[in-house]
Amino acid sequence: MQPPFDLVADLDTPVSAFLKLQSLQPRYLLESVEGGERVGRWSFLGFGETREVRLDDAGWHEAGETRPSPVGAEALKAAMRGALARAFRPGPRAPGVPFPGGLVTAAGWDVIRWFEQLPTERPGRPVPTFLGMSTRSLLVFDHASRRAAVLHDGTEAERLSVRDAVRRLLAGSLPPRPSGAFELAPPTPTLTEAAFHAVVDQIQSAIGRGDVYQLVASIGFDGTTDLPPFEVY
Repeated sequence: MQPPFDLVADLDTPVSAFLKLQSLQPRYLLESVEGGERVGRWSFLGFGETREVRLDDAGWHEAGETRPSPVGAEALKAAMRGALARAFRPGPRAPGVPFPGGLVTAAGWDVIRWFEQLPTERPGRPVPTFLGMSTRSLLVFDHASRRAAVLHDGTEAERLSVRDAVRRLLAGSLPPRPSGAFELAPPTPTLTEAAFHAVVDQIQSAIGRGDVYQLVASIGFDGTTDLPPFEVY
């Protein structure tokens, strides 16, 4: 087997590996699909020490510090570039691998407010507008060769130690499922039928005037109707 792809991965899936590596604190799993139907060649599982950045109503959070939210698109892009520059870089670099680590991000719709002038104020949200993380270690699956590689931001001796830990965990069994069942509360409407029809009529009028090219619903997470029923962008 050619290093760093020196782990046999024909008996594990990325999902089963995520479960088996619980003690190593897996943080994300990137899967790829080609053509919308076929599984892609690569899968990436980030684990271990993590550097996280977050943008929410309280500001920009990074490295245990909170700064005021960036003002404007250029300031936001500068903050993101800075976070990327400080992200972990797991190695060694393997030829052909399309993702060598770095900053894995998720951006909410409201990021558009840093780039576009919108007519309405955004109500408060209990979830981040932008979230990014980088992990010191990365498990890369090559589905073509049925091999996997452990990449690590550190010395080669540290990487080999992490690889051995991963090898032992993958050779073990899946952890038991949590006891007890998850229960979901019954759905509750956030609008009355009359209010819903009124909103639809308002939207249809805006479409008829040519004012609407994209529509985003805004519904309260707590099931209340104190948030605006919709926003027209």
